[in-house]
Amino acid sequence: MRSSIKFISIFFLLLRFSAIGQVSTSPYSRFALGDLSTANTPAYNWLGGATALGDKFNINLSNPASYGYMQKYRPLFSFGAGSYHVERQIGNKQSSANSVGVEHIMVGIPIKNRLGVVFGTAPYSSVGYQIVEKKTNEQIGEYLNAFSGEGGLNKALLGVGVNLIGKDSLKTRLSIGSNVNFLFGHIFRVREVVFAAPFTLHTRVEENFKLRGFSYDAGVLFRQELRNVVNEKVYNSQIGLFEKISATVGLTYRIESEFWGDRDYIAYNYETASNGDPIGRDTIESVLAQDGNVILPAVISAGVSFDFNDRLLIAGECAYRSWGDYREVFGGETSTDELVSSGFCYSGGIQFKPTSNLLDKNKNVLQKSSYRVGARLEELPIQVDGKELSDYGITFGIGMPLPNARQRSISNLQFAARVGKRGSTANGLIEERYVALSLGLTFSPTRYDKWFYKRKYN
Repeated sequence: MRSSIKFISIFFLLLRFSAIGQVSTSPYSRFALGDLSTANTPAYNWLGGATALGDKFNINLSNPASYGYMQKYRPLFSFGAGSYHVERQIGNKQSSANSVGVEHIMVGIPIKNRLGVVFGTAPYSSVGYQIVEKKTNEQIGEYLNAFSGEGGLNKALLGVGVNLIGKDSLKTRLSIGSNVNFLFGHIFRVREVVFAAPFTLHTRVEENFKLRGFSYDAGVLFRQELRNVVNEKVYNSQIGLFEKISATVGLTYRIESEFWGDRDYIAYNYETASNGDPIGRDTIESVLAQDGNVILPAVISAGVSFDFNDRLLIAGECAYRSWGDYREVFGGETSTDELVSSGFCYSGGIQFKPTSNLLDKNKNVLQKSSYRVGARLEELPIQVDGKELSDYGITFGIGMPLPNARQRSISNLQFAARVGKRGSTANGLIEERYVALSLGLTFSPTRYDKWFYKRKYN
């Protein structure tokens, strides 16, 4: 019991510090709220989305209806971290950057066989960019437009999922669920105009946004068994893939939400000292703690998956994100970015397990693991010269069960990788080629684990 208490204490200590999140190093994080973080645990990141998936082994943040799939007496403690490497090209110039951070810390508590509760924290978005554009004007000569920013938002999540109809052993299953997300954080943006001519005052505009607010999303999962000629006394791994087939349809919707916050705005002229430090001269405008709000647009996604004897899984989904409705309202003025646009995201993948029987002592860990591959195409919420930019890539993943003495634990280790490209070098734009790695660990203590045995001697 002491080991259990110690583990839970460490888990909540991590939960306290998880707001560090993942830091963006992309110029594309300049728009709206920045780069949106991966919205799921590594077990599902291989697909880029998991609207039509759910199981008792891992927490699926893409669809809260899946929380009802958790098994009674088997809570889930999930932790994930990731790294991101990007190589950037604009014209003939190249650069690279790396970042690491916590991706999620979540707790799943099954209340009953039909009801599950999930809570935790994860980064929502990140901002980190430095952009310099060289311009020439006939009257003032050469000058630089410089843009920089940092910060991001984190979210604290509380979700509930319930099975309205059916359970694992029944042919039909209907589940619904909902998440309440509290988003909080800050975004700092700077715009500068720096002139090459001597004895010229430069201009700098600083904006610091402190945002907080709630967002809400709901989901539904409908699962129907299509074929089952399996003798219940025979393990699934001993029969053909097509002897037991089920299909699942999933749908999620995040309503348009309004965040509240305040903005510090200052615009001033400055000159550069001999050592390169800026020296402020004239304040053009200054507004502190200006009340306002930000409108977070709605998102809807739909997916379908087919499960063949719990060994082969094929899934796909489509999501529509209406980022064209994103707005910032401060001081009674509404600000919209012409470069921010709505778009679709398509993803799909396949998972294969050599065996579905985790209790088979004759199978090793690799034979009990899950192997995954997928693809993803996303229309970025950025539009340049009337053309939408895209992010496309392929994903790989593997899930390995963590064995215990009695071979009954559903704890697992998850690894996911995504390799892709976004943007383009056409028309002087920026192209990014990236590799994202995710590592997740899910603990699921059961009554068979050692920490549930009462010690006679300490």
